[in-house]
Amino acid sequence: MKIKVDHHSDIPVYKQIVVAIKDMILANELIEGEALPSVRKLAINLGVNPNTIAKVFFILQSEGYVDSKPGIGYYVAKPPPSSIEKRLMDLDDAMRRIILKMKRFALSEEEINKRFSAIMEGVFENERNRS
Repeated sequence: MKIKVDHHSDIPVYKQIVVAIKDMILANELIEGEALPSVRKLAINLGVNPNTIAKVFFILQSEGYVDSKPGIGYYVAKPPPSSIEKRLMDLDDAMRRIILKMKRFALSEEEINKRFSAIMEGVFENERNRS
């Protein structure tokens, strides 16, 4: 499981991990029924306290993204139907904040569009090169 934790971010570590796992589930990188690493194993892999991972799994379970089987561990559940739309709305809000920051630098709509287009082209080009 590839998760990048930024210990210098203003976003708490547990929230970074929750968002990363949700995104992997919604992008079908983690599929329904797939076993997740144990609390201890994931904590070691990410260099965080096991209590942080226990909190992550508790949040994910309470939101319907994972489930647990006593003695077996945590596994991916079918995400709630509204979760994809909510995550897309969160991403829309993040893009809106970025656009507003760009406007503060007196960039025109055309300049902002060019920057977004260049970034999108780079992302999709990298995807094509990996295939």
